[in-house]
Amino acid sequence: MPGPSAFETVTYLREHCPKIKVLMLTVYSNEVHVHKLVAAGVAGYVLKDEIEEAVVRAIHTVMQGDTWFSRKVVDKLAQPATSEAPPVEKPTLTEREVEVLRLLARGYSNARIAQELGISGPTVRFHLRNIYDKTGLQSRTEAVAWAIQQGLVDEG
Repeated sequence: MPGPSAFETVTYLREHCPKIKVLMLTVYSNEVHVHKLVAAGVAGYVLKDEIEEAVVRAIHTVMQGDTWFSRKVVDKLAQPATSEAPPVEKPTLTEREVEVLRLLARGYSNARIAQELGISGPTVRFHLRNIYDKTGLQSRTEAVAWAIQQGLVDEG
């Protein structure tokens, strides 16, 4: 389609209209494309070969604030992006940032993280902002998923 790419559109929407949830309906299922759009912040990714009922369920699920990904897409996300993706240098996090990530992965709120580490709430937010800046991530969920992928926290 003419105009900005899907990635550019999703990135723009996340930045300028953060309340909008984006559900991709596309034929593209290669892992580089999928990884890139999920990293950009789509709330769902549905392939056009899905049955109509799955598309309707995906729309309803995303409208309710949850995420929806076609099974084929989930399989792609379980695999690391191929060499077609540009190499990403692993960011170096401080010990404190890793501690914050580990508590984040346990589902702790900023207040609880502050209490556990003996630091203030603004300091927790400072560490989270540093984590997001260093990794290019934009949410707590993305940060936890990244930390698990990097082996910084256990999945369990």
